[in-house]
Amino acid sequence: MRNSQPSDYVPRSALVTDEQVDEALHNLNDGVAAIAAARARAVKAEHMLKHVKSYLIAQSHAKSLQNRENEAMADPRFIEAVEELSQATHDYELERARRGVWELIIEVWRTASANQRQVKL
Repeated sequence: MRNSQPSDYVPRSALVTDEQVDEALHNLNDGVAAIAAARARAVKAEHMLKHVKSYLIAQSHAKSLQNRENEAMADPRFIEAVEELSQATHDYELERARRGVWELIIEVWRTASANQRQVKL
């Protein structure tokens, strides 16, 4: 058994506390529905953007396809669909980032715990 710790040894509690790990585990469990809902909203918004654009192009009386498309993309309903897609994507990416932080907290704790066990040997 080692009696002295390496000079660069940092106690596990200095990196991530057990409370932080408990909170991260709780958030990972509770966050499953939130990330799924955010992803579903983003997918729906992506499809709705295409639907709105197609609908507006079909409703246009412009002669050329390019002019019908231009009119459709200038329509407030299309712009609203773009904004919804943007917000839905933002919300989904935010949920993914939160999940990544929680997973990182747990991984740091696991690594620190393993290092602490190794030092005790």
